[in-house]
Amino acid sequence: MSLRPNLREQRLKFENKTSAKLSLPPKLSLEESRSRRNHASISSVKNSQIPKLHVKLMSIANEDVVSSRRMLGGLKSTKTAKRINLSMISPTNAPPVSTRANPADSFFFQRRRKSVKLPAAPEIVLENFKDMMNDFEQREIVEYKMVYFLGITSLKVIPDEELPNMGYDNDKGDYKIIVGDHLDYRYEILSMIGKGSFGQVCKCLDHKTKEILAVKIIKNKRKFHKQGLIEVKLLKSMHDQDPDDVYHIVRIKAHFLFRNHLCIVFELLSLSLYDFLKQNNFKGLSLKLVAQFAIQMLIGLQFSKSLKIIHCDLKPENVLLKNMNKSGIKIIDFGSGCYEDERIYTYIQSRFYRAPEIMLGIPYTSAIDMWSFGCILVELYIGYPFFPGENEAEQFLRIVEVLGVPSESLLGKSTRKNVFFDSFGCLKIVPNSRGKIRYPGTRTFEDYIGKENPLFIEFLQDIIQWHPELRPSPSEALNHPWIASMIKKQPSSVKKRRVLKSLIDTSELSDM
Repeated sequence: MSLRPNLREQRLKFENKTSAKLSLPPKLSLEESRSRRNHASISSVKNSQIPKLHVKLMSIANEDVVSSRRMLGGLKSTKTAKRINLSMISPTNAPPVSTRANPADSFFFQRRRKSVKLPAAPEIVLENFKDMMNDFEQREIVEYKMVYFLGITSLKVIPDEELPNMGYDNDKGDYKIIVGDHLDYRYEILSMIGKGSFGQVCKCLDHKTKEILAVKIIKNKRKFHKQGLIEVKLLKSMHDQDPDDVYHIVRIKAHFLFRNHLCIVFELLSLSLYDFLKQNNFKGLSLKLVAQFAIQMLIGLQFSKSLKIIHCDLKPENVLLKNMNKSGIKIIDFGSGCYEDERIYTYIQSRFYRAPEIMLGIPYTSAIDMWSFGCILVELYIGYPFFPGENEAEQFLRIVEVLGVPSESLLGKSTRKNVFFDSFGCLKIVPNSRGKIRYPGTRTFEDYIGKENPLFIEFLQDIIQWHPELRPSPSEALNHPWIASMIKKQPSSVKKRRVLKSLIDTSELSDM
């Protein structure tokens, strides 16, 4: 072994002698410099807030549920958990996120962003931002004619061929939403609006038109994709037949397929009528406001019926205010809808608003939407659902409690009569989970609504009845004396009243 001193050590000694002459601090030896560097790096990590936050985000992102105390070990209570801002990721999606530093902090990124303005062709984007995109994105982006938004500054999902849909989906087929990321290299995800069995809805910025919109991301499942295409077909048909946007149906803006998910772009609306009731502490609304909502819903239902479209899931959650401070509304979510002659599903509608012919297995028409409409009006007026059955059996009994037992002529058409009646044809009366027993015809509309508005009760009784063919059509309902009396009470201008009357009396819309 050579006894010659290490060259680096020799150089350090020489430099230290020179430093002494110049009164400079001596340089550290190799071992000392390594020791101090390690100590400094540990100290900097302890004192830095960013890595701590990043570790917390990673721990939350890798859990399936963020509401449990066990999984949020660092939090003192679930109440604290609710106050934490988890907008970077959707708790139910739990996407794996990139651990790389935020490229927005990069000096080179800032220079490139100034020199390359979007929209741009994918070739130009790749030339300038290739090192900030994963391999999957680099292959994907060339399929686009123009790139409007990249979402480079967001924490992204890491593609993995071993995971469902390259890791972009969770185990339920929902797309993993990340705020700040892009959809279709055009829409920037701003926040999550809601989710359901169909998928999710996000608030997005369209970087092409600069509009704030709502994007519905359908589950990556064949059943939902197929129904989503039907929804697009229905919405486009209504859009084309309503160029002036007067029939209170949500406007479809576009649709596209992104990473195996059908995405539907809508105008962005405000609160649902359910949320509006909730803000009012479920106290119920004035009859005047109920009438304003009723007229608009009927105009929308009259329009959809004229095109032979059935909504199939009308409920307060699917009627949205156009503006938080005004009473204008639009009907949304035709995800369960169909054409009258192209019915796909036999068991539809949300339980509280489900028409009796659906429960009885009788072929249905657009009259099921009128049943739901009637139930919504009662709920808006009293503040809670008219028939809130805890299951199908109690749902049927709640209806029987008010309307009595359905006629034999109706039951003769039923394919599910045995679900609610025994072999002797007697109604199966069973207590609910609280022991409450409901008997036929023992409650009235007045018990729920009061006796102050007989015209309103008459209007509801016409709509909420067993036989679908006896329910009024939307245009017939619009000409009911209660509607006429409420229009006269509205403090609207003469011009507005004439427009409303023309919509009600329009000859362009047919109920046939």
